[in-house]
Amino acid sequence: MYHYDPITALDELRDDALLPHPVQLRDMILRTKLDPITAVDLNREFQDYLARFGETQKIARAIFFGLLDRRLSLMPRAPPQGEPINRSERPTQPCDSRRTS
Repeated sequence: MYHYDPITALDELRDDALLPHPVQLRDMILRTKLDPITAVDLNREFQDYLARFGETQKIARAIFFGLLDRRLSLMPRAPPQGEPINRSERPTQPCDSRRTS
């Protein structure tokens, strides 16, 4: 929705259930000449929209991560290659910490 056109936004909302990003909605409001009372009322509604948009994004993000976790848990695991690494063992040869200039 790059048009900043309320009619296009309504079409997209009806067809694809796409909500306009709050910045685009704010720009639509700012590009419209409004009387002061209507501007105040729309601003209140916009603030509510902005809060709910953020909450919806958080919920959607949690759902997406849940789906991703589920998908990853169902993926077949690669067979181990070589000897398993024991991270508690120290290297048998000492490291040379001297630097060459």
